[in-house]
Amino acid sequence: MDMKNLIKSFAAFAVVAMTLTSCGGDESDMRLHELLKNKDYFGLREEFDRSKRTLSEESALYYRAWLDNAFNKCKESNAAIDDLLARPAVQSADSLVTELLTLRAGNFTRLNRYREAAETYRQLIDRQDPLRDSAACANYVNMHGLWSAVAGVPPTTVEKPGRDVTIDAERDMFNMLLVPVRSGGVAEKFVFDSGAGLSTVPLSVAQSM
Repeated sequence: MDMKNLIKSFAAFAVVAMTLTSCGGDESDMRLHELLKNKDYFGLREEFDRSKRTLSEESALYYRAWLDNAFNKCKESNAAIDDLLARPAVQSADSLVTELLTLRAGNFTRLNRYREAAETYRQLIDRQDPLRDSAACANYVNMHGLWSAVAGVPPTTVEKPGRDVTIDAERDMFNMLLVPVRSGGVAEKFVFDSGAGLSTVPLSVAQSM
């Protein structure tokens, strides 16, 4: 990270910390924010459970939103975010609002609510945040384009058979896990990626199957 972006990152951290402290937080806020900055979510959860009774309501909601996101409770995370964004003390902090909207967009993506993800990225593009850098702006534009393109796609679903199933899989030259898929008499090998946020198939393959 270059010096300009380092200064912006520190300034954004300071704005969030001061906003939460002004809402009634104390030293526990700073410990929690340090754990969050280091992405130590298990440590954050332990510290939050110890100190949540001493936190302001805004601070508790803020860390709850991040923890719910980290542990894939996206609906609960968005509920906390919506509550925070409705509060005047939060609305006046540009960098904090940007952070919360970015978190909300990610939650919508995980929930397969692509239209709402696109709408949230549109909000981020339109915001005037003096601490936001050009790379973040470019990412918002890219994400808005991606999720707008699939806004009408229904959520991905998984159906589990009523019995255990063994699937023969293999690794390709890039160590990607390939699984056999058959439909309409046509067999193909698909990449199985448990970390992918969206399942896609080339149009030509879908038409052939």
